[in-house]
Amino acid sequence: MYFPRPFLAALSNAVLPPLLAIQVVLASSLAEQMSSVLTFIVFCLFFQIMLPRTPPWDRWVILVSGAAIGMAVFAQPYLPVGTLSDAFAGPAISLPIGAFCLLVMGKRLTGMAELHLHSPVTGGRFLVIQGGASRFLNHHLKCLHIPNLRGQLYGVDIVAAGRLGLQTRKVWPRSLDDFWIYGHPLLSPVTGQVSAASDGADDQALGASDRTAPLGNYVCIQCDDPDSGRVEVCLAHLRKGSVSVAKGDVVKIGQLVGEIGNSGNSSDPHLHIHVHRPDGSGNPLSGDPIPFRFQGVRVLRRNRVFTIPD
Repeated sequence: MYFPRPFLAALSNAVLPPLLAIQVVLASSLAEQMSSVLTFIVFCLFFQIMLPRTPPWDRWVILVSGAAIGMAVFAQPYLPVGTLSDAFAGPAISLPIGAFCLLVMGKRLTGMAELHLHSPVTGGRFLVIQGGASRFLNHHLKCLHIPNLRGQLYGVDIVAAGRLGLQTRKVWPRSLDDFWIYGHPLLSPVTGQVSAASDGADDQALGASDRTAPLGNYVCIQCDDPDSGRVEVCLAHLRKGSVSVAKGDVVKIGQLVGEIGNSGNSSDPHLHIHVHRPDGSGNPLSGDPIPFRFQGVRVLRRNRVFTIPD
């Protein structure tokens, strides 16, 4: 049975911050109250980093919960001090988690120039669901020591978010068409020549995936960069029958090349994009990986929200 991750993310973002705030309101001592406040701050930071966001209302829930905490603290100025166990119960859990969050957020790719691409998606709000320099934020980094997959090391996965912040038109999606990103036009992020294109893979049913053809339908475009030399930009998990270019075609920035789908190793509709230096094997997943970002978007890290107009 398919259990939609976007629904789980929305439920978590709606319920967990208020539950932590209630813990502060019900504190019976000053030590317990301050310990609960610290726990609230750290866990909300953890949620924003690790759980899929539902922008912008996920942060509204945190702000409202924080305001409730502030009123509770000022409304109870004469609480007993409490015991050491009250004071240390929260920090014993929250401080290691806070340190983990800071470590993950502070990790950067060093010593490598980022390739600047035009965004391959426009006309809405988009959310990075996999991306960044930590394995906790970007599962593509697990390919570091796998030669035939290493080219996607700095890959990024992107979905669209509707006005309510959900990735889907319905709270509980039942089909691919319920996802905002499904069928979204895909534009070339560079000017170059199509080096490979595939359009024969079926879109996977929700919750299913095809590990034998991980990219599914895809378009790869080669171009020259002053810093990185010859590079190849790969756009994957495209909708069956939507690829509008063929190998050898010359494409320009902003040209339509297909539509985003759910083919290949993809359980939910999303766009996968990575850049690598081709090694001559013809494998779009091998070669040296190249970090990149979109023009106007400072960093493509997990839970980064960006808006690109038409």
